[in-house]
Amino acid sequence: MPNSTPVAPQGFSSRLRLAISDVHTRAEKTTFIRGFLRGTATPSSYVRLLAALHPVYMTMEEETCRLAATDPVIARFHFRELFRTEAIERDLVFLAGPHWAGTIAPMSAAQAYVKRIKEIGATDPVRLVGHLYTRYLGDLSGGQILARIAERSLGVSKHAGLDFYDFPQVADIAAMKTLFRARLDELDGLPASATDAVIDEASRSFCHNIAIFESLDGNGFISFFRNLPLPGVRAPRREALSWASAAPAN
Repeated sequence: MPNSTPVAPQGFSSRLRLAISDVHTRAEKTTFIRGFLRGTATPSSYVRLLAALHPVYMTMEEETCRLAATDPVIARFHFRELFRTEAIERDLVFLAGPHWAGTIAPMSAAQAYVKRIKEIGATDPVRLVGHLYTRYLGDLSGGQILARIAERSLGVSKHAGLDFYDFPQVADIAAMKTLFRARLDELDGLPASATDAVIDEASRSFCHNIAIFESLDGNGFISFFRNLPLPGVRAPRREALSWASAAPAN
């Protein structure tokens, strides 16, 4: 009789994906992401998402550049072609104007995310791989689906509010994802404590992203105020709107 015991996935990238599958599913089921997938996201909520992610990517990329100079593990994941900070800034300037940083209140969930990245960069750099994995492979995978939905539902496009999901320096997204996973598999040569730390940090990264999504679109009375239109945010398919008041700080 054939053995029906499931075979454990081989390679660290597969083990990592399996280990964080539950928290990944939790992220996909947040109200904000479900609404985005249904095409019901508003220009204001999209701008708030970009504004929340901007300091996260900026910190993550600064830490990657700093650590890659001396840390051979981080150097293996130093893919400048994946960096998103400048793309997010272009989108925010297009959608909310050149002074967007002064009109969008900082999000506490994003600030906690940034704080965590700085902490691990100073104390346990291998954990940064968990954040790079969560964000960049997410952008190259599900992010491409979100981009197509945003293009239809929000009227954004390349060079017009949608550069965040565009990777002009990546000739082949599938090949880039394969390369990233291959670099993850190379981590099998590290002690188990290091790979366990990457798994733990990838899970934490998803939790930070969930906190951002929940801040963008929680429920009831609080959600209503958090998603009020932002002043000056462009409505790409219509005349630019002039709204009177911003949502309260998170």
